Amino acid sequence: VDAGLEAGDIKVLRDFKVPEGVAPEDVDANGDGEVLAVLDLRVDAGLLDAGVAREIVNRFQKLRKKAGLNPTDIIELYYEPTQPSTSGAAPAGADGVLPRVLSSHTEYLRESLGSNIMAASSKPAHAVIIASERTSVGSSEDGTSASFTALLAVPCVAVDRGALTAAVGGSSEAAEGVVAYLASRDLSRLQAEAAASGGSIKVKVDGVAAQLAVGKHVFFSAGAAAAAAGGSA
Repeated sequence: VDAGLEAGDIKVLRDFKVPEGVAPEDVDANGDGEVLAVLDLRVDAGLLDAGVAREIVNRFQKLRKKAGLNPTDIIELYYEPTQPSTSGAAPAGADGVLPRVLSSHTEYLRESLGSNIMAASSKPAHAVIIASERTSVGSSEDGTSASFTALLAVPCVAVDRGALTAAVGGSSEAAEGVVAYLASRDLSRLQAEAAASGGSIKVKVDGVAAQLAVGKHVFFSAGAAAAAAGGSA
């Protein structure tokens, strides 16, 4: 008897076995025996953070619109994590969601908003707030929930406290006087003065004179000051 096999006598069936180190609930597989489709159901943290970054852009853009700003208006952006509740629980996002997303998506946020988003703690005391709004992003279900207050501020002069104090002879009182003087000046006039003097500003407050270098002692925005501090860290 000829027991030879023909082409259609054998059918290969494919099945799926969960790989070692992978939980069964993290994958899903289905097929018709010949074609097997396998889905990785694990959460991609990078995609979640990208979604949060898009929500942050949305919140600041909506706040700009509410404030009546034009797309060409230059402003500085700050965030302040929501304060803890009376129960003592940490504010949503205080464990690092916002700092992580702002750090990992800095370029996207800057390109979308025209400015870096800074912590409110870096805002100069004399900065003028245009608008503020408490908001939230992310989801508690995937651990990306974060609540914060978004702040829009007019660009203003900022200083490197350490460098400025050294420039006025180490006197913190004199440094405070110089900061108050600079804050009282019109920013555009200060910029013109610095440009005419080769990048420096001469000041004399309460008998203390100093020549301040732009980019070392004084900056024309908090963002520039933060960038300089980050570059020297």
